[in-house]
Amino acid sequence: MQTVDIVIVNHNSTDFAVKAIESIKSSARDFVPNIVVADNASIDHPERLGDCFPDIRLLLNRENLGYSKAINMALAGCSSPYVVVMNPDTIVLNGFFGDVLKTFESDRNVGVAGPKILDPAGSTQGSARKFPTAWSYAFGRTSPLTKLYPNNSITRREFMCFDHNGDNPISVDWVSGACMVIRRKAFEDVQGFDERFFLYWEDTDFCERIRKAGWEVVYNPKAEIKHIVGMSSRTKPLKSIWHFHHSCYKLFEKHSKGPMRLLTPLVFWALALRCLYVIQLNLV
Repeated sequence: MQTVDIVIVNHNSTDFAVKAIESIKSSARDFVPNIVVADNASIDHPERLGDCFPDIRLLLNRENLGYSKAINMALAGCSSPYVVVMNPDTIVLNGFFGDVLKTFESDRNVGVAGPKILDPAGSTQGSARKFPTAWSYAFGRTSPLTKLYPNNSITRREFMCFDHNGDNPISVDWVSGACMVIRRKAFEDVQGFDERFFLYWEDTDFCERIRKAGWEVVYNPKAEIKHIVGMSSRTKPLKSIWHFHHSCYKLFEKHSKGPMRLLTPLVFWALALRCLYVIQLNLV
């Protein structure tokens, strides 16, 4: 049977990682899951993952290496044709692997595929999007403006998954790193994730580089997972807020071209002010 490499980057979410692995094993029927957990210096006894699942490969990093570097290290010793990258606070639903792998088998141009991601209440999360613009920063999934006006047209246009009600895959700019399936050839073509992104926006950068390398990024709503958002981030919320905005700036600085680069100082200060505002909200 075919082997699929599955990588979970864990940081203080070990209880959730146990459930994630259980869901993988219960859904693995027509393939062999090669599960690798890269733990970034968790303090909630991550070694018990090896006790619960002796057949997985557990990498216990002595320090928090960040999301991108942990994924690249975990995949260095893998060789399966397909890679599943998923958060520890996700649950694979029945039929996920069969549905998502059919996407690659039916179209050899697909480099990355993202499933429909549901929250615990069953609502669709914004996991398939257009490449960020200035509007994206103002009307992001968790921005104050989006919370005030959740059904605004700008947010719905940014999140392509909200208006797609069919089962057929559609081409998108990027899909969430909470769960993405990657063709190994595409992963190798772009030399993996950019390790300059410690946390957040590494998925956007990765998908953009995949597309520039000639591969297609698709959203497949037939394949589904459940996701409890930001469990690792909740342990250090202020640090997570800083990483979110810092990586956002790196993304703009890296991919902006021509006249857009003149806006770099403005983007820096806009994101700095937004970061301070969000931190203040979390301190109240």
